[in-house]
Amino acid sequence: MIEIVFREEWRGSLGHAQNYGKGEYPGGYSFITYYNEDGSIMTSSEAKAAEAAAEEAERKRWEEAAPLGGNPEDVFNFDMCLNVGNIAGLNCLDERIAYIGNFPSDHPDFKSGEFERDVQQRVIEQMESVLVRLQKGEKARVWYGDRANEKCGFLWFIWNCCKSAVPEDSVSLVHLEDALGKTPGDWHKYVDMQKNLAADEKDAYCLAWEKLMEENAPLRAVKEKKVLSVQEDYYDELIMNEADSFKKAFQEGWLVGNVRDKAAELPEYFVLSRIDKLIADNHLVVTEEAGSWPRSFRKLEVI
Repeated sequence: MIEIVFREEWRGSLGHAQNYGKGEYPGGYSFITYYNEDGSIMTSSEAKAAEAAAEEAERKRWEEAAPLGGNPEDVFNFDMCLNVGNIAGLNCLDERIAYIGNFPSDHPDFKSGEFERDVQQRVIEQMESVLVRLQKGEKARVWYGDRANEKCGFLWFIWNCCKSAVPEDSVSLVHLEDALGKTPGDWHKYVDMQKNLAADEKDAYCLAWEKLMEENAPLRAVKEKKVLSVQEDYYDELIMNEADSFKKAFQEGWLVGNVRDKAAELPEYFVLSRIDKLIADNHLVVTEEAGSWPRSFRKLEVI
C-alpha cells in the first residue's frame, strides 16, 4: 500500500506507525519538559519521576497500538505549498520558482530558488513514480486534512490521477480533522474511515483543480471547506491582529510564529513578504534592525 500525506510531520509519524506496537516495547519516551507548572526547573528526583511517567505512558500507547504494516519508504509527502504562487503549469517549474524565489528568506539557497526547486522537483518525480505504480495495479491511500496547502496538494494529486488514467479502484481516501491525534499510535484508529474514491468525486476534484489553475491567483485559501482563489492580502488582517496583541515592540519571529500557529498552511516566506508589505504601507515599522542576526530578530511596532 502506498501512503500519501500532505504534511511532512505526518509523513514521519505515519512511517513510524507502520511498525509501531509490533513486538516488545523497546523502551524510552518521545518527549518531556523539565519544568514544573509554575515554571521552576525540576529537581533531580522530580525529573526521574517525570521520565518514569512518560515511559509508562509511551509503553501503554505501544501496547494499545496496532501496526499499520507496510514499508516506510512507501510513505510520500506531496506538499508543495500549492496554496501559494503560480500553479498554471506545474510540470514546468521555472515560473513558479521565479515567483517563490522573490520572497524574503534567511536561507541563502532559497534566495536563488535552488532550495525550493529541489523540494518541488523531488515531489514531482515522486508523484510520477507513484502514478506509474498505480497504473501497474498498486493501491494508494490518501490521508488529508483541511488546511489550504493540504487541500491544494490533494486536488493536484487527484488531477494527476485523472490525467494518467489510473484505474478507478486504485485510490482510497481518509479525511482527518485537525483535532484528531497524529502520533504513531493513533493512525490505526482511522483506517476504518477510509473510503474508495468514486468516479464522480474524482471528476469533481479534477474540475475544481482545473478552475484554480485557470484562475492562477497568487494565493488560495479554504472558505467553508472549499479551496478558493483569494488576493495576496487575504491574511493581512490576521497578521495585524497578532501584531496588535503584543502592545509594544516585538521580534518579527514572534509575529511569524503566532500567525502560523493560527494559519499553519502559510509558509514562513509568505508571512515575511506580507510583513514587508505592511511595513511599506505604514501599518508596521522596524524599530531595531537584526544586525548580523537573521532578520527574524529585528524588532517591529504597530504604527
